[in-house]
Amino acid sequence: MPGDEFRSIDNLFQADIRQVMDDRSVEEHHARIAHYALHDGVPESVITQYEVARNLYLHAWAVYRFYMVAQHQALIVLEFAVKERFGQKKLGRFARNQGLRPGLAACIKYLAYHQYVRKGATAANERNTPTTKRIL
Repeated sequence: MPGDEFRSIDNLFQADIRQVMDDRSVEEHHARIAHYALHDGVPESVITQYEVARNLYLHAWAVYRFYMVAQHQALIVLEFAVKERFGQKKLGRFARNQGLRPGLAACIKYLAYHQYVRKGATAANERNTPTTKRIL
């Protein structure tokens, strides 16, 4: 498919043909991604991996298939952040007790079980409510 080929130096940063159909400028694309920054209390190791995901999303402007890689990286970072925050031993015990493998599904279930997240909750409608706990 056009846009999937190895880029030459001349078209390295040119928008992927599928991106042009979105009718968004690269500045708007950047602004949407920049909006999702982490707060200062997040460990540097998590921030570094999160920035990899954000940069992949940014560069997906030129290479559309980077979106899938960026989403994968974002999920890896989510699992990593939860394990950093709550500890692998604690999450491992929780996973065993729930009959789960100690991966992302166990992390999400742990967050829901302890009411760090709730079904149907979004950042927009849950921010600053007394029932929402700060995870990191």
